[in-house]
Amino acid sequence: MMPDSNALKVINITADTDAIVTGGGYYFGCRVTTDGTNAARAEVKDSLTNGSGTAIDDVKGPASLATSIGGMNPFGVRFATGLSVNITTVGSVTIWYIPTGA
Repeated sequence: MMPDSNALKVINITADTDAIVTGGGYYFGCRVTTDGTNAARAEVKDSLTNGSGTAIDDVKGPASLATSIGGMNPFGVRFATGLSVNITTVGSVTIWYIPTGA
């Protein structure tokens, strides 16, 4: 059986990431995990670089919460250029998306 290139993808990142995927697709959400000491923030953008583009999501985890915060959109948010993430401070971010390539 051939893998489905349009299946839901999950990626965990710990630093700013340019172009998690290029081209179009659907963004379903993210989860920010803090270290319990520092606040963490993930800015998800429709872009090939994490410093620019159209904002899709902005999730913040408070310093006092050593756990995950975020959620999923069951219908997805369309992106056209690519998916990039800007992470502020310490933490990790889990992203859910489906690439469509167009």
